[in-house]
Amino acid sequence: MVTTTASDTSVDLGSPLTVAHLLRASAPVFVHVEPVVADRVARGREYLRTVLADDERPVYGAKTGFGALVGFAGRASEADQCDNTLAHLGAGQGPDLPLDIARAALLVRTWSLAQGLSGVSAHVVDGLAAMFGTTFVPAIPRYGSVGASGDLIPLAYAAQALRGRGHAYLDGVRLPAAEALASAGLEALRLD
Repeated sequence: MVTTTASDTSVDLGSPLTVAHLLRASAPVFVHVEPVVADRVARGREYLRTVLADDERPVYGAKTGFGALVGFAGRASEADQCDNTLAHLGAGQGPDLPLDIARAALLVRTWSLAQGLSGVSAHVVDGLAAMFGTTFVPAIPRYGSVGASGDLIPLAYAAQALRGRGHAYLDGVRLPAAEALASAGLEALRLD
């Protein structure tokens, strides 16, 4: 007889990830956002807010363009800058990644964001954690990334699906992302 413990059916974002966690992410799994993780994320967010408040300090991608456009100012509102960035990265091609690969990759990204070093909002980590409790999977094209940051285009598709844009899978069926989110009982993420 095989018994299952709570640690076999959940992932704690405050602990190191293992291969077993990545394999487990292919199905619904409870992802813990412990208070220590929430505190780290809040401190990182506050630091970013402090940096962005300095009107004289350019911040790559937040207050400037990207790549060759770094010398140009970004959008006036942070939400508009976010929308513009995600739209710019919507250049993926080919068939969607296998669903288990997409969920494993998003678990790695969620764990990375939970380290508190990116300035991400706590509701983004919470929203990603909630997604893992369902069968929701963003539709992420297999091809499209080039350069040093090869994850940007796939992650843009994931972010858009979590916002209710583009497509996603629910119970293995490809649907408009807004419909998949609603059917899964998830709220669309608001990004700023």
